[in-house]
Amino acid sequence: MIKMKNLMTLAVLHIISCLFYPHVVMAQNETDNPIEVSAGFDLVSRYVWRGMALSNGPSIQPSLIFQHQGLSLGVWGSASFQPDDSHEIDLNISYERGPFKLSVYDYFYTPDSLNPPFLNYKKDESMHVIEAIGEWNPSETLPIRLLASVNLFGDDNNSSYFEAAYLSTIGLYDFEFFAGYTPQKGYYHTDKSGLTNVGLSVLKNIVSTEKIEIPLKISCLYAPLYNQAFIIFTIGIY
Repeated sequence: MIKMKNLMTLAVLHIISCLFYPHVVMAQNETDNPIEVSAGFDLVSRYVWRGMALSNGPSIQPSLIFQHQGLSLGVWGSASFQPDDSHEIDLNISYERGPFKLSVYDYFYTPDSLNPPFLNYKKDESMHVIEAIGEWNPSETLPIRLLASVNLFGDDNNSSYFEAAYLSTIGLYDFEFFAGYTPQKGYYHTDKSGLTNVGLSVLKNIVSTEKIEIPLKISCLYAPLYNQAFIIFTIGIY
């Protein structure tokens, strides 16, 4: 009986290690171009996105990405520990070449009290918002990151969003100073346009090996449109 329990324990540990192994390469031989599969999750003290508070408490945010050369397909989710909060499931496709990246995101964000059909894309009924995003991140030559996006579906205002960030490293810590802006009323705030969020993120990998990474991030930001300030703690396993 003791040996059987030990075997079961080892089997469970093996399954967990496989689930959180960061990159699984699928190829028939060395000459094939491999498909990389990345899986992991973040635990955040509060879900705040572009200055908008989307949860009232901690949330868990799993992700799964399939990548082949510069093309990637991914799914990302967020579920709050608060029973009255909302949940989110996002699908995305991206293509990256050098410092440039183009993406299309399909956001599905809905309160837990509702249960809308996921595949409903009818105008004025769907809970989906589809956004196109362009990014420029020449961090190896210039420590900045620029982002521009526009909503293509699910937003009558076709709201756009722009973000700029300055990147720096001091010792074992990575710093990011960022600011986001929207020129339209509607999606980010019903009555205002302007700066959505301004802040600083500090990141450190507390564990970094070939098999696992555990990053720790603390973000301090101010959301001018809502006149709110946040300090957010994030820890992940990848």
